[in-house]
Amino acid sequence: MILAYSRNICRFQLSISIKHQLRCFSNTLIRSNIESSDSSLLISQWHSNISAYSETCYDTITPTPIQLLNLTLDRPSCEVLPSTSTPVHPNYHLAYFPTRVPERKLAFDGYSKTFAPPHPFSQRMWAGGELLFSKNPLRVGDNVKLIKKCSNVELKRSSRKQELVFVWEDRDFHNEKGWSLKDRRNLVYMKKEEGRANSTKIVKGCLVHGPLTCTLLLDLLRDNLPADNWINGFKYRAVNPLVVNEPFRVCGKKLERLDEKGDSIYEMWAETALGGVAMKGSATVNIN
Repeated sequence: MILAYSRNICRFQLSISIKHQLRCFSNTLIRSNIESSDSSLLISQWHSNISAYSETCYDTITPTPIQLLNLTLDRPSCEVLPSTSTPVHPNYHLAYFPTRVPERKLAFDGYSKTFAPPHPFSQRMWAGGELLFSKNPLRVGDNVKLIKKCSNVELKRSSRKQELVFVWEDRDFHNEKGWSLKDRRNLVYMKKEEGRANSTKIVKGCLVHGPLTCTLLLDLLRDNLPADNWINGFKYRAVNPLVVNEPFRVCGKKLERLDEKGDSIYEMWAETALGGVAMKGSATVNIN
């Protein structure tokens, strides 16, 4: 069965096994010139300094950010303000804890510089991540503490000999009842190389934000689970870029086998307009 309605070039599809959605989004990306450096020594020294640093901040789970995100994604009941104690859906914690610094202190792409490597590694992409959820979800009305730290750094070279710095940033969220969730982000930083950044062989336009694709995959999974099932975790990796104003599809399937804890495993992925894989991940679901 296929459902379709016009939203620019966006359509929605529904299959018997699991729903596939096609969407387009707008985004911007600014680039600047970067210089080269002694990368190995530079990153080693920076890693030594940043690994000892952590940051703690606080926020309150108010209903408006959740509703605004629901409205943006056109979710069911999006016009209803969530009531007190409503659980925050997987990855909707992104609506909270905005970076609280003046714009002049942000990176050129608008992201926090807290765990960003030093110049010239300033061109950032979202490589993937992992989400771990307890059965103590964040809820509307909770006062929440967030602890951020850098858990790992690696300097690598791409197949084209480009130097890449992979940074793992851990974000642990705690409410009044204790630990709630971990958001482990894997970001990759690189140097801009002249003649390459604007090449259509690399990027044809502005990119869809990686966490947005991740959120759509988790929404798809949640929409197809019984109400008493619980998403324990989701590990994902960006494979190819999704480009703004091009349709894409989010997909998933349940595997026959269980994990070592007896939880169900779901493979999730996002497809480009041409059918290539843009993001793929694996979710574990507790069956009650």
